[in-house]
Amino acid sequence: MEFLTELSKEAISNLGKLALKSTVKQFAYVIHHKKIIANLKEEHSKLEGVKEARQGWVDTKRMNREGFDRNIQQWLDDVADFEKVLQSFDEEVVKKNEKCFGGKCPNLTNNYSLGKRAAKGIEYITKLKEENKEFQLISYHKDPPPVGSTFTEDIKSLESRRTIIKDVIEKLKDDKFKRISICGMGGVGKTTLVKELIKFVENKLFDKVVMAVVSQNPDYKNIQSQIADCLGLSLKSEDVAGRGREINQRMKEIDDGNTKLLVVLDDVWSELNFDWVGLPSRDNQKCSKILFTSRHEKECQKMGSQASFHVSVLLEDEAWYLFQAITGDVVYEPAIYPIAKQVSRECGGLPLAVVIVGKALENEKKLTTWEVAFEQLKNSQSSTFSDVHKFVYSRIELSLKFLGSSTEHKMLLMLCALFPEDFDILIESLLRHAMGLGLFKVVGETWKARNRVYSLVDDLKRCCLLLDSNVPGCVKMHDIVRDVVILVTFKTDHRFMVEYDIKRLKKERLNDISAISLILDETRWLEDNLEFPSLQLLQVQSNEEELPEHFFRGMKSLKVLSLQKLYIPKIPSLFEASTCLHTLQVEYCNVGDISIIGKELLHLEVLSFAHSNIKELPVEIGNLNVLRLLDLTNCNDLNAISDNVFIRLSQLEELYFRVDNFPWKNNDVAINELTKISHQLKVVEMNVRTTEIFVKDLDFNNIQKFSIYVEPYTYLQRSSYLESKILQISAIDYQSIKSILMISQLIKKCQILIIERVENLKNIVSQLLSDCPYLKDLRVDLCPQLEYLIDCTVHCNHFAQIYSLSLEYLPNLKEMCYTPDHHEVKGMMFSYLVKFELKNLPRFIGLNNATNLNELNQELSVATEITDSSNTVNGEKASNAKLFSSNWMKQFPKLETILLEFCGSLEVVFDLDGYLKSGWQAQDLLFPQLTKIEISYLKNLSYVWGIAPHCVKGFQNLRFLTISKCASLKYVFTSAIVSAITNLEKLQVSSCDLMERIVVWSRDEEDDNKGHDATTISFNKLHTLSLSRLPKLVSICSDPLWLECPSLMNFKIVGCPMLEIYVIPTHNDAKLENFNTMNSTNTKDVGFQSSKGNNSRSSGWYSAGCIPKFIYQGNSSKRNNKEASVTRVIQDHIPSVFEMHRKGKSHMPSLEDLWIDKCNLLDALLFLDEECNSTILSHMKTIRIDNCDKLTTIISKRGKREGMINSCSLLESLQLIDLPNLVRFCYFETYESLDKPQYMDESIGDHKSIRRHSLIDESFFPNLTSLIIQACNKINILFSHSSISSLEHLQKLKVRNCENMEEIISHQEEIEASANKISIPALHHLLLEDLPNLKDFFKGHSNLDFPSLQKVKIRNCPNMELFSRGSSNTPNLEHLTIKINSLYYYCAQKKDINIVIQGLKAFVASQGFKMLNWTKLHNDRYFFRNSEIDINEFHKLLMLVPYNEIHMFQHVKKLTLSNCDSLVEVFGSGGEDTKEGDDITHYQLQKMTLQYLPKLSHIWKHNITKVVSFQNLKDIRVSDCHNLKSLLSHSMAKSLVQLQNLVVEDCEMMEEIITKGDEYIKECNKVKTLFPKLEKLKLHHLPKLECVCSGDYDYDIPLFTVEEDHVQISFPELKKLEFREVPKLKCFCSGVYNYDIRLLSIEECPIMRTFPYGNVIINTPNLHKIDWNWVDTPTLGDLNLTIYYRHNSEKYKVELQNIETFRDVDKELLGYIKREARLDIVNCHKLNCIPSNMMDLFSHVKDLRVEECKCIEEIFESNQSMLLHNLYLSSLPKLKQLWKNHGRILGFECLRGIIIKHCNDLVHVFPDVSLVTSLPNLNFIGVFACEKMKEIIGNNCAQQKAKIKFPHLTGITLENLPSLKCFHQSSFPCYVEMPHCVWISITNCPEMKTFWHDGILYTPSLSNYIGKKGDAPEDNMPSFL
Repeated sequence: MEFLTELSKEAISNLGKLALKSTVKQFAYVIHHKKIIANLKEEHSKLEGVKEARQGWVDTKRMNREGFDRNIQQWLDDVADFEKVLQSFDEEVVKKNEKCFGGKCPNLTNNYSLGKRAAKGIEYITKLKEENKEFQLISYHKDPPPVGSTFTEDIKSLESRRTIIKDVIEKLKDDKFKRISICGMGGVGKTTLVKELIKFVENKLFDKVVMAVVSQNPDYKNIQSQIADCLGLSLKSEDVAGRGREINQRMKEIDDGNTKLLVVLDDVWSELNFDWVGLPSRDNQKCSKILFTSRHEKECQKMGSQASFHVSVLLEDEAWYLFQAITGDVVYEPAIYPIAKQVSRECGGLPLAVVIVGKALENEKKLTTWEVAFEQLKNSQSSTFSDVHKFVYSRIELSLKFLGSSTEHKMLLMLCALFPEDFDILIESLLRHAMGLGLFKVVGETWKARNRVYSLVDDLKRCCLLLDSNVPGCVKMHDIVRDVVILVTFKTDHRFMVEYDIKRLKKERLNDISAISLILDETRWLEDNLEFPSLQLLQVQSNEEELPEHFFRGMKSLKVLSLQKLYIPKIPSLFEASTCLHTLQVEYCNVGDISIIGKELLHLEVLSFAHSNIKELPVEIGNLNVLRLLDLTNCNDLNAISDNVFIRLSQLEELYFRVDNFPWKNNDVAINELTKISHQLKVVEMNVRTTEIFVKDLDFNNIQKFSIYVEPYTYLQRSSYLESKILQISAIDYQSIKSILMISQLIKKCQILIIERVENLKNIVSQLLSDCPYLKDLRVDLCPQLEYLIDCTVHCNHFAQIYSLSLEYLPNLKEMCYTPDHHEVKGMMFSYLVKFELKNLPRFIGLNNATNLNELNQELSVATEITDSSNTVNGEKASNAKLFSSNWMKQFPKLETILLEFCGSLEVVFDLDGYLKSGWQAQDLLFPQLTKIEISYLKNLSYVWGIAPHCVKGFQNLRFLTISKCASLKYVFTSAIVSAITNLEKLQVSSCDLMERIVVWSRDEEDDNKGHDATTISFNKLHTLSLSRLPKLVSICSDPLWLECPSLMNFKIVGCPMLEIYVIPTHNDAKLENFNTMNSTNTKDVGFQSSKGNNSRSSGWYSAGCIPKFIYQGNSSKRNNKEASVTRVIQDHIPSVFEMHRKGKSHMPSLEDLWIDKCNLLDALLFLDEECNSTILSHMKTIRIDNCDKLTTIISKRGKREGMINSCSLLESLQLIDLPNLVRFCYFETYESLDKPQYMDESIGDHKSIRRHSLIDESFFPNLTSLIIQACNKINILFSHSSISSLEHLQKLKVRNCENMEEIISHQEEIEASANKISIPALHHLLLEDLPNLKDFFKGHSNLDFPSLQKVKIRNCPNMELFSRGSSNTPNLEHLTIKINSLYYYCAQKKDINIVIQGLKAFVASQGFKMLNWTKLHNDRYFFRNSEIDINEFHKLLMLVPYNEIHMFQHVKKLTLSNCDSLVEVFGSGGEDTKEGDDITHYQLQKMTLQYLPKLSHIWKHNITKVVSFQNLKDIRVSDCHNLKSLLSHSMAKSLVQLQNLVVEDCEMMEEIITKGDEYIKECNKVKTLFPKLEKLKLHHLPKLECVCSGDYDYDIPLFTVEEDHVQISFPELKKLEFREVPKLKCFCSGVYNYDIRLLSIEECPIMRTFPYGNVIINTPNLHKIDWNWVDTPTLGDLNLTIYYRHNSEKYKVELQNIETFRDVDKELLGYIKREARLDIVNCHKLNCIPSNMMDLFSHVKDLRVEECKCIEEIFESNQSMLLHNLYLSSLPKLKQLWKNHGRILGFECLRGIIIKHCNDLVHVFPDVSLVTSLPNLNFIGVFACEKMKEIIGNNCAQQKAKIKFPHLTGITLENLPSLKCFHQSSFPCYVEMPHCVWISITNCPEMKTFWHDGILYTPSLSNYIGKKGDAPEDNMPSFL
């Protein structure tokens, strides 16, 4: 106890001391707080010194790129944090330095706090100083940062660039490729692309990336430093060679360490010394690769580049995307958008130009600035865009300088710059220009010069100064390169100019210009007397401009002249200036006499008249004895070549004579001359006919290049350039071919051979192609007797060089090769074949299906039974119809393309099963280069690949496969084939009625896999998959195959009703470990990936993440009910899809576009569980789902919602159409909730209630721009309140036909008062249509903000009460359209949508009223300003608007009234209270439509005009108003001064359009004007209409007294007038007029005396004809008189019958004839012809019908001009000829049709050919029942034509002509062209033995020949029939 007592005392004593010490310490904080704070500041000062020293040490190490202890940096960070705390402490000291009680007492609390905190600070400083002493100052070398991390600029990813990057990466992965180049013109974005590439490959494909910029003048030390810095190497040597060795040694160390290294050498201009740079040789590159970027591909090839990728300019859409991304949203301003698009276009897709111009115009809102920018860019000016010249032009100029002293390259570029922007420049034109300038004199022959030009073009393309063209034989030049070339040349001695305006050209200094290109449109023209003393080249392109007579006078040095599309009537004046022309091209021109060329231009070497209309090649052309090239291509009017022309062209090397149907037989001398010089020709292009004898004598033994077409006629347009060594043989007998020397010579030399319609040809090779060593392309078409292509009994190895083979329309072709039974095929026959095309070969059964020697020694049993026929290959029957049978499988090592179409007998394409049994070797690669297969309309095709062995090798380069219309095909691939075709990119399968699966098990793999789990096969590169119209497709793969498509971007399924698919995404990798352990056995891989499930009954396909939803029970492989769902899977205790398919990487990580249509079994598309990530959604750009009846949700997600936020981050377009059961976009569930999904309908009694859910209730779509929802009837709310925030980019929203839609945005989540605004900032177009239950867009009280909204359409939403209950901000709303029931409202002004809807609802509520209270409607917010009002089906309405409320309509612009059964009056009048003194109100109404108003009697009464003016009304349309007797009063007509269009139709009681009625007009109040702007007047179906205007009124629109009591009234703007079905109309205007106006005489005044309807002449200066019952009738100055004549036409027809000659016609009948466009002369038995002096009377007639006139012997006495279109002659028994004085019918150019019936004395229709060919528009000839008709065209003219053309004749009908012998009997051979003739009908013409005697007939469009009993036999008709 004592011990304890003492211990307690000591403890109490110590506690007391401690307590005392602590108490003293606490008091010290209060008493000495100032001293403690001072000590703290002193210690902090010391700490700052220590920190500065340490920071300096750290900075030094960092500059030296050395690492150090990371704790030192942490210590510095701690000091920095403490200093921040200390700073706030100092501020608090100042703030708390206050006293209590008014400053009389210190604040002890504050002092205590400050003192204590200062003491703690001192302790912390002491601690920091102690830590600093403990640091060991050791540093180490630090690796440089990754190159990609140093790129700071924002790189815009563009599709074209991504494609190149993808291709480059593929090459970088390939170990064969060590050096690769990326080439392109300056500024095209090569460096930017490489930087983007580096970000893809750094630390992934390569461990390290090194980049160095080389530039034009390589600084090797600088290059070495860049490489050394990237490698972290400190170079010690000073000389270049030593530094290079150091880098090389470092590179070797990296290689030895198996570190993958990529070296990027940017901007390489010339070959580098790799030893100096320090890079290894290619042989020593083990793990390293080198990537060049350059403008010059050839330089990269010198440095060993093995593959080159060209970077072209951006596509227009990409350029626009980049441009608007830089300039900002200002480009979408309505005023700026069009000019912005033009500015972007002017940048030519060059990224550097786009960026520079875009930055210059960034956020620029002034339209004038944009316009100035466009003009400057268009004209290559630079004041605004100095950077364009500084960076863009300078780079291209460097490329030009790099060409060095190469004059040829530079001159060729200059010549290219003479052509218009973006022009496809014909390389042949460059050659001819260059020859004229003397560039290739040293080369010699022209064909060698051509080869030189092509070589130069290739060089310039490799330098990226020229671009490829899509047009063969052409090249393109980028617009900016063109501008630079023109600018550069303008500074040199060779000044080149391109001008679009001759006036601007005249202002330039012209003395030293060498070349000019004038490019003129129809608004600019040429001028005379221009002085160009130094001009050597002139190129003019116009639009049918006439060439001035003395245009060339001042051009003394001209060497090259190219004229296109000019009218040159006087050739002699053309060459006043220069007689030194070497090249003359007069192309596409209308040319006169060309003989002067041969007289004056004796130095011509190149002469071209291509596509011009020369008729003859005159004898003077033979004087051109140095001419080397003559081009007459498409001179189709050429008929004659003079004698002594060809024979004198001793230097001629090239002849282009591609002329349609040239009459060689009529040019015998020219034929002989051509035959004599044929041996000297090196290049020939011409058409000749098999019937022309001279073909046999042509000697083309020395020819180098040719395109020869041996055929009966030619009209088809061919390529505009000379194809290489092409020979076409058509419509000739095989025996004739053998006898023609020219064909034999050309076959031996040709590269392209086309054989068409060759008779009696059975075997191509043995009969025709026994020796063709240069043949590359063979096309055989329409040879009816051809059975085999090759006779394989002889050696056929000469076919090995063919690269393209096309066989079409060969009805009897059986096999490619003929072999006797059991005969072996010798040699590899198609070792170079690239393209193989077979079309319309109905009997074709394969290349050669005879067995080879190996096959003879074994029994083949192809048929094999498979246990499950639905999942694997069905048992096969032995088939002989195999395209590539077993013995042919290795014969096509280079084949790239196979096209098969309408080969109905083929059953198998690739006979792999037979190949396996015939000695197949594992190392054999089948079709290693095959990239594309297209198969269509093969009705018996059963297999594409047949039964493939499981280890087949080949097809590895197949990229595109298309199969369609193969009715017997059940599947496409076996699993073995899928493992082989690893590069398939695009698969399209359509319209295969029996197709069940795309992939099935291979036979051997099915046996091996029994008892195993699911096997995954992969299409790793497939980016497009399209399956359409496959009615029996049940799955993509057989069980238990899973298919992965990790690269799939476009997925389309349309019309596959039996297919069920689910999209299964990747799972999180972290979750895979346990699962892999659980499923580590029974693994079998096909392709690249294997996935196993844990249930043998698991079904489906794993295709790009898509699994068919099949339910299996036991061992059965058949599907259960197709309506089974995931819910049933759970209920049946079968593992869900989530559990079955947990393994797998990203299955569709690249999917961008998804379209599913008519998949009737689909109830959910995408399934996600809690372990899934949603990468499948992250790349989606478009989703479209149509017509999937059972679809309830798009995404089904198990687990929490958080993972789905912004999951569809790239989705831009979403379309959900016709999905009647869709409820939710994303459904979140738990395992337990699957028993009863929340989205199912709930049953209440006998009814179903649809639960109220938002379709979109999360922030899924941050980049969605377009959303379309249509016919989704279970959706009642579109967006949740919370999801709206993610729609910041939504631009277009359309919701249609959703029956239960109640709200667009849900208001149920609107809880927080702070969330008082909902904004969709980018929305500009909103459509809500046919939503019967929609009540509000948004029911909540938040305000709606749509700042970009421009268009709103709300149609047929009858229950819509409000747009929103808060305010709606739509500042840019331009068009608002609302239609409710039958009421339509349109407004073109900014409006509050809420107010408009409220007003319209009030209006709808008034629909049953007799009168509308417009004042109340206005008060109810129904607005009228700038609006359109459509009132429909207001059945009780009596008057639209009473007089006292008419002011409400002052701003209405468009009014439509329809289907108002009771309406009597539109605008009410003011009665007697209306005073003239009241102010007149002008209304804005512009268009008024009244229709279906049966009781309407007045639109307005006359007294309304005293206070109301409708002066803006432009358009009035009235129809089906049967009670309306007149339309307008005169006083109302007076006010319609702007009326342009008036239409009145179907008004039964309408008597007059304008009426006086009861209106009284005082003398002082005369009508001032009557429709001065009326342009169109249509009056249709008005049975009681008698006149348009009536009454006694005065008009001041020019009124002229014609004669006493006669007045002329003008309608100055009337252009179109139609009267249809107006039987009582007698005049236009009637009445009595009294004028005191000046006198004017009119030709027909005497007739007016008999005119019974007043004294008014109606003048219509712009109306020349009226449409009277669809017949055009001339007005001839007086509309009143014209109507009078039309009304009395029957009377005049009777008068015509009584006249004996037209000379006896009185003036009244004369007036009638002058106005008849369709004139009938019937039963005029005394007439004999239309005399020549009366032809003027009929000049206007378009349709002339002469019938039943007994005395007529000829129709026309002369050929005077007429507008006659159609001539119908019938029952004229004495008619002997149509034209008495025929000659040429120069005046009947408009004649289109001639029909002649029952004219028994008529022997021919046309007396001779010259007459009929002068009718260029003749369209139809019909001759019927003419007993003496012998010929349609007679033979009465001595002058005959060698070529006869009917350019527009489409049909001929000859019927019941017993004497007809032929259409024409020519006295000498001729060529007859009817290019558009579609049908010829010849019936009962028994004497007709031939159609055209001694004529070759050309009818390429003929599709129908009709003949009946009594016709000539078909074999006697021309072959075309």
